[in-house]
Formats: sequence, C-alpha cells, structure tokens
Amino acid sequence: MDKNGAIMYAFFKNEKEILYNHINGVERLVTFSSWNLIILCLFFTSSSLLTWADIFQIPVPEFAIIMTPVLYCTSIGMATFTATIVTYILAPNAIKSGREYDYLFEKHQQMMHNWPVIFLFLDLIFTKPVLSWKFLILGIIIAIVYVIFAYIFASYFGGYYVYQFIDPRLKYSPIILSLLAIAISFFYVLAWIGTKIMEINYFLGSLAFIFWCYWIVLFRSDSIKKKIVEE
Repeated sequence: MDKNGAIMYAFFKNEKEILYNHINGVERLVTFSSWNLIILCLFFTSSSLLTWADIFQIPVPEFAIIMTPVLYCTSIGMATFTATIVTYILAPNAIKSGREYDYLFEKHQQMMHNWPVIFLFLDLIFTKPVLSWKFLILGIIIAIVYVIFAYIFASYFGGYYVYQFIDPRLKYSPIILSLLAIAISFFYVLAWIGTKIMEINYFLGSLAFIFWCYWIVLFRSDSIKKKIVEE
C-alpha cells in the first residue's frame, strides 16, 4: 500500500462540513470504491481456488460454492455503479466546484473505479456465465451493510463520512441512500439483460458490454473537462 497515503474531501460529522482529508493504511479501505475492489478480488480468488480444487478433485466446503456466485453478482452491480458515479457525478462536481480532482485519476483510483468493470465485462463476454435476475437483491444488501459500516466508522473511529449523503441527520439522506441501493441492483439487472442478449446474439451482446464499458470508465480528466466546458 502506498506509504504516502491518499487524499479525499470528506464530510466531517462534528464540523458538519466537507474538508480536505489525508488518509493512510487501512483507513483507505473505508470508501465504497475500496469495497468494490475487495469484493472483486475475493471473487476471483474464490473462483480460482474452486477451479484448482476441481482440477485436483479436492473437496470444497458448500459455503465456498455458494459464496462465489454471490460475490460475482455483487461485484457486477458495485463495479458498474461505482464507475458510473465517478464518471458522471463525482469527477464533474469536483471540477465544477474548483476542488482538487487530480487524485481521482491516480493509478490506485483507476484500479478501484475502472479496472473492476473492465475485468468483469471481459469475464462476462468470454466465459458467458448464466446469471439470475434474483441476485439483484444483493445490491440492496451490500448498500445496507456499507451504510451501517460508514455510520459506525464516522461515529466511533474516523469522525467523518466519505460521502455526505450517508449522514442520517440530513433531511433527504434516507431517500438518497434508498435510490443508490436500488441503482446498484438496477446496474446488475442491466448486466443480466446483457447476458440474455448474448444468448440470442453473442456479437450484439458483447458489443453492448463494450459500449457500456466505454461510456462509464474514465481514465483522463480531459474528456470530462471538455464536456463541462461545452455545457
């Protein structure tokens, strides 16, 4: 992990304002983007272990077999949601407000915001997994778990919320959080629809995932700055 740490603008609970914040060590894992990357890594690790276990005929616990698709479907919703929010909300807002935004395009940020989507979409295209729409509930579950974690962290440890709208004292916080949880599930459903299209026409389905990936990943600030200037 980078010894220099990372920067962010967080909403401090007691001060009730957004302030510059420098974080180090495990504290960097409090963001939803970090959770996104962690769950992706857990999925690929679990999937790899199950594959090797199958090759060498090693028995595996039932729990591992169940959790692998759960991690996969959860990661799909989280990754697409995260990339979309960063590209169309966080980055534009940071630029418009005049705040520091270059940190959003650092390598470790790209790993959390962009690469999970790319890895997952490549997996969807080349392995053609069978997804179930019923797993959309996982998006709501992970959102609830993260919000509880964020509240505990802000109240007893860090003293700040990574995202201002998580603060329950805000009037519209419950509505915003509910919509965001639904959005994670919605993005998973879109991926499920994409796999269904691939079943009918593999080329069109793959093309849909490629274009989707193109529109939500953001590696450079130039493109988003041009869009803001045009507006």
